[in-house]
Amino acid sequence: MSDDQARLAAIRAALEGVPTADLAQAATRLGGRWGELLGQVTAALEADEPGALRDALSGLPPVDQVEAELAPLRAEAASRVDALRGQLSAVRLGLDGLHERRDGLRDMVAPLRQGTRDDPALSALLDSAAALVEDPGLWTASAAVGARLDRVLDQVARAPLGREADALGSVELAVEAGELAQEVQALEARVEPLFDQVPDLLDQATALASARQHPSAPQVAVQAARVWESLSGLSAPEVLGRWQRAFDVSMAQEQLPAVWLAGKRLQASAVRDDDYRRVAVLAHHMAELACAQGARREAVLARMEEAQCLARWPEHHGAARTYLGDAVSIAADSDDPALRQQAGLMHGQALELLGDEPQARQVYEQTLRAVRHQTPPSAISGRVALQLGRLRLAQGQHHRAGKALALSLDAAVAQSDPVLLANAALPLVALALAQDQEDEAAQALRGVLARLGTHPAGGLLRTEAVERWGEARVAGWLGGP
Repeated sequence: MSDDQARLAAIRAALEGVPTADLAQAATRLGGRWGELLGQVTAALEADEPGALRDALSGLPPVDQVEAELAPLRAEAASRVDALRGQLSAVRLGLDGLHERRDGLRDMVAPLRQGTRDDPALSALLDSAAALVEDPGLWTASAAVGARLDRVLDQVARAPLGREADALGSVELAVEAGELAQEVQALEARVEPLFDQVPDLLDQATALASARQHPSAPQVAVQAARVWESLSGLSAPEVLGRWQRAFDVSMAQEQLPAVWLAGKRLQASAVRDDDYRRVAVLAHHMAELACAQGARREAVLARMEEAQCLARWPEHHGAARTYLGDAVSIAADSDDPALRQQAGLMHGQALELLGDEPQARQVYEQTLRAVRHQTPPSAISGRVALQLGRLRLAQGQHHRAGKALALSLDAAVAQSDPVLLANAALPLVALALAQDQEDEAAQALRGVLARLGTHPAGGLLRTEAVERWGEARVAGWLGGP
C-alpha cells in the first residue's frame, strides 16, 4: 500500500465513525475554504463511490500548511471555550444565588410555623410565607435548569483545548449557554415577586402576634428583622426599625435570647455610627434583664459593655466603676473559665478607657496567671496578652512586652485566628524597631503576612504598616519595589 493509500484509509477510518449529518452541519458553521472542503468530503462519504473521497481530498495542502492555516482556528477555539467557561460560571452563580436566598428564607420561616399552630390566623400568615418560598413548580424548573447547566459545564470542562473541532462544538455549547442564561433570568423574574411578599407577611405576623401577646411574638419579630436585613442591609432605616421592634417586643415578654440577638444588631449599628450612648442604653436593658433571670454570662458581658461605654465620659466614671464591680463579682462566682477570661479582658479595657493603666495591667496579669497552664492558649488569653504587651511596650518594658506579645502570637497561631494574628503583628514590629532591630521587624511582618495569605486581614495589616512606617520602608522589609 502506498503512502497516499495509507493516508486515505486512515482518513476514511476516522470519518466513518462520525455521522455525515454532523459533518454537514460542521461544514456550514465553519464556512470558508475549510467548510467547502469538509462539505466535499461529506458528499464523497455519502456517495460511497470508489475514488470519490480521494478526489475530494485531492486539494488537501501539505501538513505544515494545514497546521499554519488551522492555528487561528485553534486560538479561536481556546478563546471560545474560555468565554464559555466564564459565561457558564456566571449562570451558575446566579442560579446558586437563588437557591441560597430560598434556603435562607426557608430557614427563617420554618421554625416559626411550629410555634404558632395554636393560632389559626397567625399560622395562616406564616404558612403563606412558607408557600411563597417553597413554590414546588418554581424549584422543579430550577432543578431542571441546574441539571442541564451541570451537563454543559462538564462538556466544557472535558473539551480538548487547541483542536479545531472545538471551534465547531463550542458553537452548540454557546447556544445552549445562552439559553440557560435566559432561563435563569426568567427564574429570577418569577422568584423576585414571590420573595418580595415574604417580609410583608412576616410584618403582619409580628403585628398580630404582638397584639395577641403570643409567646412566639419575639421570634417572629426577630425573623422578620433578619429577612429585612438580608434584603436591605443593616444600615437601612426600615431594617433598624424592625430590629428595634424586635427588641421592644422581646423585652415586653422578657425573652432574653431574642432581646440579646436584637440588641446586638442595634449595637452593631450604633458602634458604626460612633453612638456609644446608644450602645450603653441597650447594654443596660440587656444587663438588667439578664441579672433578673440569673443569666450569668449575659449579665457579665452586658455590664462590662455598659461600663466601657460610660468610661468614655468623665461625668459617668463613677457609674462605670460601679458596673465594673458588679460584673467582676458575678464573673468571680462563675465556674466558666472562658467567661472569667472574657471578663478579665473587658475589665482591663474598661480601666484603660478610665485612664487607669496601672490597674489595667494588674487585671491583665491576673487573668493570664489564672490560665498559665492552659495548652494551647485560647484566643481570649491571646487578646489579654496583646493588651498587656501594648501597655508594656508603651512603658518601654521591652522584655516583658516581648513575652506578652509572643504569647499573643502563639494563641493566634494555635487558634487559627487571623484577626488576632494581624493585630499582634504591629506591636511586634514596633517592639523590634524600639530595640533598633530592623531585620527582626521585617521578619515579624513578613512572617505574619505569609501566615495570613489571602485573608483580608493581611491587606489591612499592610495598609496600617505603610501608614505607620512609610511605603518605602515597608516595601524594603517585604522585598518589594
